Amino acid sequence: MKANYPVSIFAGRAVEDHLRPLTSLPESFDSKAAYKSEHIFAGGSAPNAAITHGILGRKAFHRDTAYLYTPIGHDNGAIREELDDNGVTLRDCSPGNDFFLQRNFCFVNDTVRFIAKDETPERNKYAEDIIAMPPVRQRRLSYDMEMADVVMLECRCPLITTAVGRAAKDNKIPVVLDAGTWKPYVSTLIALSDIIIASQEFKPENQSMTPEQIIGYFISKGKENVAVTRGVDSTLLNTPNGIIKIPTPNFKSVDTSAAGDIMHGAFCFYFARSGDIAWSIEQANKVASESIRFLGPREGILRMTAEDIPTPSTSKVVVPASEYAI
Repeated sequence: MKANYPVSIFAGRAVEDHLRPLTSLPESFDSKAAYKSEHIFAGGSAPNAAITHGILGRKAFHRDTAYLYTPIGHDNGAIREELDDNGVTLRDCSPGNDFFLQRNFCFVNDTVRFIAKDETPERNKYAEDIIAMPPVRQRRLSYDMEMADVVMLECRCPLITTAVGRAAKDNKIPVVLDAGTWKPYVSTLIALSDIIIASQEFKPENQSMTPEQIIGYFISKGKENVAVTRGVDSTLLNTPNGIIKIPTPNFKSVDTSAAGDIMHGAFCFYFARSGDIAWSIEQANKVASESIRFLGPREGILRMTAEDIPTPSTSKVVVPASEYAI
């Protein structure tokens, strides 16, 4: 039974992100950098998107509005707590207690941002295990689908995301694909998708393309609802009237951690409410732009109030193409 507030399901991998704000950079070879603190967050496209949706849902409706299908494991209490604190219901797909999340270490200051991945043996084993992670339990999935307005998939954990995507199609729920990085099994997820959001860095079949060519690639696969994000530049969206530009607010960037994932989560929240792709992208770009004004992936969204979350004037918002036309 559908709720009177937006509910979305997210499926994909989780990682453990360690954010370390730098106070100094190395002055020369074999010199030291320094950081003043460490912040640990749930990372990965699906968790970041789900948490964004969950925060917006709690602020606007005082409800938990996001479900997350991902392998977490039993030794990740801090990640579980963060999900729970931000309106996300976790459906843990991990096979047992010996499952390890990959760790990413992000170092950032005003001029530099780089990520170091933990490639110790147990974390590398996780990277291998994630490909073969078994499908989710169908009874639980069927129950969640009865509540969902939108499903978002990302291109990791293919057995999990494929199972969730097929369940969404069976239940006639719109499927949004975060195209992410090209993988051989992305074609299966493309076929399951109704709306595709890719970044300008996406390389279809490992081929470099312009944003317009990326849109053309997905159109050639029979997908008409395609958007390509371009960082701080406007987002390109294919429409029946051609490609249009949807603006992105221009804020000073402090930390771009998870900005794309945040945009995807906010898009699902607004699309579940309105059914309008262009309007939902416009609102999602505002949320993502707000997030980069602060350190870490959550602060900007947590500072938002219910008054900052617009309500569509009708259930189907029709945005004139001329408003965004190139």
